[in-house]
Amino acid sequence: MLQPQWYLRCQDMANAAMKEDWCISRQLWWGHRIPAYHVSIRRPGVDNLEVLDPTDHNSWVVGHTIEEALQQACENLHCSPDNLTLNQDNDVLDTWFSSQLFPLSVFGWPEQIPDLKAYYPGSLLEYGHDIIFFWVARMVMIGLKLMGQLPFHTVYLHAMLRDAHDKKMSKSLANNGPKQLCIATPSIKCSSSKVNFILSVHNNNVLSDCV
Repeated sequence: MLQPQWYLRCQDMANAAMKEDWCISRQLWWGHRIPAYHVSIRRPGVDNLEVLDPTDHNSWVVGHTIEEALQQACENLHCSPDNLTLNQDNDVLDTWFSSQLFPLSVFGWPEQIPDLKAYYPGSLLEYGHDIIFFWVARMVMIGLKLMGQLPFHTVYLHAMLRDAHDKKMSKSLANNGPKQLCIATPSIKCSSSKVNFILSVHNNNVLSDCV
């Protein structure tokens, strides 16, 4: 039975934390490219393009499309689009920036289609406890900002599958061995149903030597 609890007011601490901007660019070869374009301009009487100083705020434009960005560059620099060339930045968006849009994008956002109106917000999010800050907090933040509503009402934390050294199985740690093999191997008396049941309790982490 739930009992009355004490709470800490976090507004002042949150305000201090939010003074720092979120770096959303990554120098990787996969991901969603940032829709920012560097501008080069052809001056009257000059054959070669002049690449604008990257530190000049007018040297960068953003847009949903390159056409929209080009129009913005024309307005900023007061020149014809024929005299401008745009090159999209090679950086990609931080994975968590992209994935925070999950509750919206699966229902067609930003288009206001019937699915978005019918199924947002959702009711339950189920996931591991290791990415509360990285993913869940950001989904809440962007959902409130863009839709004015929490993206889900309930969060269910499941347990984690760990290696023999009690480390979370992860691609980056190269310890995410053949989990399917661990479950399916006849010599291991543990069915997939049993594994699912064990992992359904948030603090029942499972150690595995199948790495």
